[in-house]
Amino acid sequence: MRPIPKETLKSLRDSTNLEWIYNSNGIEENTLPLREIQVVLEGITASGKFLKEYLEAINHEQAILFLYVLIKLVNKLEIEILNKYLELL
Repeated sequence: MRPIPKETLKSLRDSTNLEWIYNSNGIEENTLPLREIQVVLEGITASGKFLKEYLEAINHEQAILFLYVLIKLVNKLEIEILNKYLELL
């Protein structure tokens, strides 16, 4: 099996993050449509919406990116612990 190209992985992650933000914010009664959330995450805002709705989308993206950092740290830590354990054997 060939590895997935980095560009493809980034595109999949970006799409997944966008859907995640849109659906989660929708549960919280955020009225931004999917396309507008995408534009907001690119740094552009439009008039006619509440600042709160833009900030929810931006903050949600930051939370997701932080989660990815935590996952990488935990995976690295688990590997280090496993290696130390194997050294003891």
